[in-house]
Amino acid sequence: MNVKKYLKIANFVDQIVRGENVDEKELLEKFAKKCYASFSDKDGLRQAKKFLKVLFGDDLTVLVNKGCNEALKSAAGKAPDVMRIVRLNRPNGSFTKKLDKYQIGETLGKGATSKVKLGRNEETGQEVALKILTDGSFNKEDLRKEIAILKDLDHPNVIRLYDSYDNVADAGSTSKTTTVIVLELATKGELFDFFMYTGFFQPPLARWFFKQMLAGLEYCHNKGVAHRDLKPENCLLGDGFLIKLVDFGFATMFKSETGEQKMLTALGTPGYAAPEILKRKKYTKNVDIFSLGVILFITIAGFPPFQEAKPENDWWFHKLAKKKFSLFWKAHERTAKFSPEAKELLVGMLAASPDDRWTIDKIKSCDWYKGKTMSQEEAVKELLMRKAKVETEKIQENAPAMDKETMRSADSGVRAPAIGTYKPPNAFYCQPGLTADVIRQVITDCVTANVMGIISKEYIETGDETVPEPPEDVQAEDWNPWWDVAFKCSLEENTGPDTPPMKYEFEGIVYIREDPSYTASPEEGGKVRHIVYFKRRKGLVHKWIKAMFKIQSRVGFFHVQPESVPKASPVVVGREGIAA
Repeated sequence: MNVKKYLKIANFVDQIVRGENVDEKELLEKFAKKCYASFSDKDGLRQAKKFLKVLFGDDLTVLVNKGCNEALKSAAGKAPDVMRIVRLNRPNGSFTKKLDKYQIGETLGKGATSKVKLGRNEETGQEVALKILTDGSFNKEDLRKEIAILKDLDHPNVIRLYDSYDNVADAGSTSKTTTVIVLELATKGELFDFFMYTGFFQPPLARWFFKQMLAGLEYCHNKGVAHRDLKPENCLLGDGFLIKLVDFGFATMFKSETGEQKMLTALGTPGYAAPEILKRKKYTKNVDIFSLGVILFITIAGFPPFQEAKPENDWWFHKLAKKKFSLFWKAHERTAKFSPEAKELLVGMLAASPDDRWTIDKIKSCDWYKGKTMSQEEAVKELLMRKAKVETEKIQENAPAMDKETMRSADSGVRAPAIGTYKPPNAFYCQPGLTADVIRQVITDCVTANVMGIISKEYIETGDETVPEPPEDVQAEDWNPWWDVAFKCSLEENTGPDTPPMKYEFEGIVYIREDPSYTASPEEGGKVRHIVYFKRRKGLVHKWIKAMFKIQSRVGFFHVQPESVPKASPVVVGREGIAA
C-alpha cells in the first residue's frame, strides 16, 4: 500500500469515527459498505474487520475513540519490532503473501517444528526457501544458535542462509509471532526421489553422491559444527544437481577455546541416529559419520541396514555390534550385492563403538572411496536417462487408457498456478492440452483406487482445507482458488509365509503446476502443458517410492518426455558398476 492510498483510507475512517456515539460495529458497517460493496453483508464485515486490524492494530477500540494516528502509535508501542506477513492483493501464480521483500508461495515441506515455503525475492527474482518456525516449538536461544551457525557456513555442498526475521506475525495477528529463516532453494528437491526410478546407485554414481556429502560434512566439522540429524530428507539437489546438506535445526558447535567438547542432548531420527545417542551417552562429532553410513548403505542397496541401532532389539544391528559381520552380510546379500571394498567402508562407518568408527581421513583413504567416480555431468545424464527409461518402458506403456468421461466432465477454465525454478526429480511433464482440472480429477481417483488414499484439499495460501478469502476485487460466489491433492495412504508387504504382512503408513501431496516455459505450436492452438510432482510428508523413504510408483504407473498416459532429457544409451546398469 502506498502513502496516497493509506491517506485516503485514513481520511475516510477518521470521518466515520468523528461522528457522535460511533462504536466498532458502526465503523465496520460503514467501512464495509464503502470498500466491500460487492460482498455479502457477512463477508463484507469480516473483510473490513480483518483489513482495519492489519492496518491499525488488533485493538479497534483505540481506533474508534482516538482516530487513525493514535491507533497507529498504540499498535507500534505494543509491538515495536513486529513484522507482518501480508496478503497480496493480486496473487502472482502460487505466491499469495509477502514478508518484507519476499513473496510467499506453496508449502515445500512440513515438519514437527517448522514448515518450508517457496519464496521469491521481489528485488532480484531469485527463488528461495522460507523456513517458518511453528509457534512455541522452539527454544529462542537454540534458534539464535542455529542462525549464527548457518550464517557462518559457506560451502558448495551446504545450504546457504540469506536472511532471517524475528517477531514475525501473520496477516491480521500480533498476538502470536514466530521466526522466518530465508535459505537457498534446493531447486531439484530430494536426491532420494530418484530411487523411484533406480532403486539403488551403482558404485560410480554412489561415489559421486557420497563424496559431495562427505565434503559438506567435513567442512562443517572443520568449522566446529556437528549436524546431528543426517538422513535422506536432508540430502537435497541444488542448481546443476549439486548435492546440498540441509536442515541444521539440531546442529551445534562442539569446539570451544579448550578444544572439542562431547555432546549429550539426545536427538536425531530413529533409523539414522548413532547407538550412543539412543543410549543417551555422551558423544562426539562422529555420530554424523554413523548417520552418513546408513545413508550410503541405502544408496548402494536400495534399503536400510537395520531398523534402529539398538542391538537388544534389532537383529541386523546386533550382528554389527557383536562383530558377526559374515551373518550381517549373508542376510543382506539375499537381495543386494556389496563389493569387499564397500563392506569394509560400511562396517567402519557403522561401527557400534565410537572408538572403532572411521574418521573422515580414513574414509578418504580407503579403496572404495578411491574407485571410479562419475563426474557431475555424467551423474546428471545418468540420473535423467534412468528416469526417462523407466517412465517410457514401465509407466507409459503399461498405463490404462484415458477415461474420456473424466475429460468431458472437467472444468477447462480452472487454471493451476505456474511452476517456478523448483522442479524435483520425480516431476513429470503432461501431454499438452490436458487441463489442470482433468489431471487433478484423474490423480485423485487414482490415489483413492490404487493405494486406498484418503484425500483432502490443501489450499496454497492457508496450507490446509481452509478456503482462503477472496481478493478485494473478486466476489465470493466467483472465488475458485486452486487446491493441491493431499492424501494419506498405507502399503502392505508380505514378508514371508510364516509372518504377517508389514504395513507402512504415508502422508503426501501431489502438486500440479502450469509450465510457463512451454510454447505451443500453431497447430496446437494455444495448448498449455503441466508438470506434476509428489512430495512425501511422512513415511519411510524406500517404501514411499513403491507407493508413488504404483500411482504414477496408473497415470502414465499423462507423460511426455521433454526434449532436454538425454536419450537412452546401450549401457547396462548393474550393482557392481557400469558394463558396456
